[in-house]
Amino acid sequence: MRRRDPNGPALPALGRAAALGLTVALALLVAAGCASSTAAARPAGPVAPQTAATEGATARAATTEADPEPDADPARFAGLWDGAIYYQPGSAELEATLELGVDAGGKLVGTIDMAAFDMLYHPLEDLRVEGSDVYFSYRRDSEVRGPDALFSFEGRLDEDGALVGEFLESRGRIPFRFERLGDPGTARPELERRPLADLSPEGDELERAFNEDEDKARLVLLLSPT
Repeated sequence: MRRRDPNGPALPALGRAAALGLTVALALLVAAGCASSTAAARPAGPVAPQTAATEGATARAATTEADPEPDADPARFAGLWDGAIYYQPGSAELEATLELGVDAGGKLVGTIDMAAFDMLYHPLEDLRVEGSDVYFSYRRDSEVRGPDALFSFEGRLDEDGALVGEFLESRGRIPFRFERLGDPGTARPELERRPLADLSPEGDELERAFNEDEDKARLVLLLSPT
């Protein structure tokens, strides 16, 4: 017959207590490990100043990248330009000559000639370059718009190197085109002024003058007191 150990019933209770203690110990170890990992991942020192410095550097870099474009150089538009404003191409064209240059301060300056209004070396104002576009204007007395009226140009260089854009005045936006003749200071094209001729009753002088320009576009204007 097997003898029963008087301490036998206590063994299962001790096993449960040991298992419970082991579980608590493991839980504490896991919690301590997580806390250590979090502390190791957190950078030392204050975070806010570093973030502010980083943002400041990024802002400065963005400002540097947003500096004026290379094609905003006003020297791109420097030169002597000859062309016309095309109210009605082939029938109503206002011829003009522009001279644009860059002064010692790097600013665009210039003048405009318009024979139709007896304008020679007439000063341009408010000249500026924005990206690939150029803007300038001039003032003169106008029968339609009154004294000291403002007339403006908005232009750019096309693929052929011509200065093209729109002329702004009371009739709206009128296209223009100017070809570059040379650098600033280049001799300007002479204005051709044909002398007035007295006509005989037969009008032979008119016919002769008309035939001299047979290779050009011609216009006959007849004035009569009646």
